[in-house]
Amino acid sequence: MIRNVLIPFGHNRPLLATNDQNQINSSIAKITRDLIESDLSIQDSIARDYVNISGVARLLKPKIEKISKTNVNEEAIITAIKRITPKYNSVSNEIMEIISKSNINVRTGVSKLSVVKNKRSQEKIRSAMINNKEEFIQISEATSALTVIYSQEFRKELTRRFNKAEILEDSVNLAAIIVHSPIEVINIPGFVFTIYGQVAKRQINIEDTVSCFTDTIIVVKTKDVAMTFSALNELFEFTSKLE
Repeated sequence: MIRNVLIPFGHNRPLLATNDQNQINSSIAKITRDLIESDLSIQDSIARDYVNISGVARLLKPKIEKISKTNVNEEAIITAIKRITPKYNSVSNEIMEIISKSNINVRTGVSKLSVVKNKRSQEKIRSAMINNKEEFIQISEATSALTVIYSQEFRKELTRRFNKAEILEDSVNLAAIIVHSPIEVINIPGFVFTIYGQVAKRQINIEDTVSCFTDTIIVVKTKDVAMTFSALNELFEFTSKLE
């Protein structure tokens, strides 16, 4: 005898739809969290409990839809914001305190050279630096490359030591934005991310970055230096008003 079993089909289809909706909601929650974590002003309003959640949802909705490539229900964003709200507390306040005690310097006329990493390259860079101790030089090391960020005046002395096969990247017309912070910064998580996030919000490409003790160095194209400085200065002024 053949039975018509309706339960599996009737049950599974809504379940499948529910699973799809859960995945969408999870994606919306993640995107919402990422956007908020890159915006210090929203974090501060959440931490101080004066945030207008509906207003933030409306603000984020176009960005979330662009990233997710789908239409998003505003209520889903509101739910996502409410779920992550308890996360923002004194940590954000600590970051803002460090920012308020930091200062910014700008160095123009900067170049960048990346070369294949080996003992010979290391020695070439070391020997070039011996007679140029007063110049602005920052060296970072990866698994397969060495990168030198340096003053334009040092260019001829450095580049003449390497042949084309050794050079991975050779960039000029750059500027370095140097954020000098108090020593407490080394124990504060999220500080560097906040600095990078402020620059990224202006759609500015960071050519390179170096963290040296309490200094955070951001390298951008010379044409972007004014906008980068303005973005960071805006952040610094914002934190000073909260003191």
